[in-house]
Amino acid sequence: PSITDPRERERLFGQDDHVRMYGKDYPQRIKKAGFDVDENKFVFNLEPTKVATYALPAEEIIYRAIKPT
Repeated sequence: PSITDPRERERLFGQDDHVRMYGKDYPQRIKKAGFDVDENKFVFNLEPTKVATYALPAEEIIYRAIKPT
């Protein structure tokens, strides 16, 4: 909360409007909490023009936490 300069927030957090930064252990933390994890890499298969058009993170995995039945 003490970092309010948009440029500094972007440098530290990758965006100026939020501060969530997850480590490489993120999927393991979800599993440890009792969920199954789906690692969706669909953006890796898109054409670069689509990635740019929709401002998608080009190399980001989307994690989905699934409550076991």
